[in-house]
Amino acid sequence: MFNRGEGLIGDGLGREREGEGFVYNKSMSTKGATAEVFLEAFKAMPKKEQDIFLAEMLKDKRMREDLIDLSIAEDRAKSKSRSFKEFIAA
Repeated sequence: MFNRGEGLIGDGLGREREGEGFVYNKSMSTKGATAEVFLEAFKAMPKKEQDIFLAEMLKDKRMREDLIDLSIAEDRAKSKSRSFKEFIAA
């Protein structure tokens, strides 16, 4: 998304700034830009506001289940995979 490691700063709109001008980052999709804007806005909120926002999100059953699924997938992605034969033998 943003090439921050190269000294460029993203503005959340698919553009990057180096010095005074902006250059368009073609790898940033519109959806990705929207997500980046929301994430940056969330990070800028005071902790109490973040807690309220998250509590409201978790009230939605589908969103709550999606977050749980993403969390499980993230944990499993970190673990070593095993062959199907090993899985069956266990």
